[in-house]
Amino acid sequence: MKIKDIKKEQWIEWIGAAFLFVAIVAAIIVGVSDKNNWGVSATILLSTIAAYFIYSILKEQAISVKIDKSVQTLLNAILNSIDDMRKIKNIKTFNNIQDVDDYLIKKIEQAKETFCDLTWQDDFRGRSVRDEFRQRKIDNELKRCFQIFCSDSSRSYREIFTFSEQENISAMEHHFKNGGDAYRCKYFDNKKHSKFPKLQFVIIDGKEIIFALGDYRPNFYAIADENFINIFKMYFDDAWNEGLPIENQTDIDKIKNLYCKKTK
Repeated sequence: MKIKDIKKEQWIEWIGAAFLFVAIVAAIIVGVSDKNNWGVSATILLSTIAAYFIYSILKEQAISVKIDKSVQTLLNAILNSIDDMRKIKNIKTFNNIQDVDDYLIKKIEQAKETFCDLTWQDDFRGRSVRDEFRQRKIDNELKRCFQIFCSDSSRSYREIFTFSEQENISAMEHHFKNGGDAYRCKYFDNKKHSKFPKLQFVIIDGKEIIFALGDYRPNFYAIADENFINIFKMYFDDAWNEGLPIENQTDIDKIKNLYCKKTK
């Protein structure tokens, strides 16, 4: 260890130890040289030990104060993080995807103005968490709610697709046929663009976001917080602006020719 690497606290500790050693030696010399001075010698020794003991206590208290400050700083950081999380209001959690399905259906039935829907996952791994009967029931319920929502042409239902899965083509055709003036959709061409991670969610009336994908288990949430939702609204709008429009049967036929699996 180099001298410049020795901390100030170490120098003080060594000096204190050296002082204690010198005082003890001095007390012994005084006592040996003159037996009548043993009382003086003992006084010197006890005073030195007491002084060093007091120094040690003060040093430990100083260290304790430093530790307390560090712990307090960490505690404050944790509390501030918890407080920041609490600023996100109205977080609803779900135990499983079935609860998410039921909640989503209820919220679509209650929706009044807008619906932003990302149906662009590259595969349907999340379907494995539902049995066939449950999946068919949910699909039928979602179709029913979709048609009810879109029956009012003053509303807006925007949906973004990819067609890595055949089922997305069927969903798009059904929505395009039954959505009327309230419905618009776009897509991303995975034939040309490499697959990229896609967040799957819906935003209802601009007031609540639901993460409706089985692959998110066990992290199933619905959040009704304006500041939080605004982030995802911007994300959706950016994706919408970059998507390719589906406006007529010609566009649908083009998609089917590109993405439908050919059978012999």
